[in-house]
Amino acid sequence: MKYKRIIIISLFINVLFLVSCSDKVEKESSWEKGFKQHEVIMNGKHISFILPENYIHTDMSDIRTREEASGVDFLTLKTFYSTQNNKNKFITAIFPTEYNESLIDLYMKSYFYYWIVQDMVPFFEKKYDKNNHVYYLVMTAKIESIPQTEQKYIHSEFLYITIFGEGYYLCGLSSYDPIDSFSYEEKRKIIESVKIEEIK
Repeated sequence: MKYKRIIIISLFINVLFLVSCSDKVEKESSWEKGFKQHEVIMNGKHISFILPENYIHTDMSDIRTREEASGVDFLTLKTFYSTQNNKNKFITAIFPTEYNESLIDLYMKSYFYYWIVQDMVPFFEKKYDKNNHVYYLVMTAKIESIPQTEQKYIHSEFLYITIFGEGYYLCGLSSYDPIDSFSYEEKRKIIESVKIEEIK
């Protein structure tokens, strides 16, 4: 029964993807107007990405994320929350890891089962940046009901994951969207905008 549910969710996400692609031309121009470029420095790395203009960073944003992820060992963290929906956020974080860069494929295989336990269907894409450094894009989602509401939401996670030295780097967009306003293309655009480069 559990695997049947996962298959159904997977098919639903695929349908959303196809519908979103069909609207790409009409929506793209408005996205450009509503986005803002961000840049942060972490552990000697320059990290850049785009976010909707309503996402902002404050010190309280970081404190809230640390409280929600109690017990997680962040080496460094920055969180941008949406001012329109305070459950939607984008984080850039570095965690300690025992895996080195050459073992990222092994790490990602183990990560796959984490998402399955969450009843979320993960889609992984292995990519290389301009310096031939490996990174992964992870896209996953499931349908949920937010407590005290009757409306169904799509809880999605779009992630950029890589390893430098002894640091596991994560840039992630976590969102709760009403089903009729979910945009795969918009979230994909955000996560594909992430660039991590050495400061020279």
